[in-house]
Amino acid sequence: MNIHVKNDYETDYILPDWFLTNTEDVKASCTNGTGGATGEVAEIHFEPSTKKLKFYPALRQGFSGNLQLSGQVISVTKD
Repeated sequence: MNIHVKNDYETDYILPDWFLTNTEDVKASCTNGTGGATGEVAEIHFEPSTKKLKFYPALRQGFSGNLQLSGQVISVTKD
């Protein structure tokens, strides 16, 4: 599955409460998905206070569509 992020400085995704139950940290990585501008990459930051995953993509000059990324998100939780 691809995630679509704006070809802009930052795109935020709000995480559901069930995903964050007892969560200590979230790690994620992503890279080029299918379609888009090709060669997409993004840094991902988890912000627990706002329940957001923040994507900071490498901007693609001259491309006006959304960037498509695919990857994985891992949640580290405690019992």
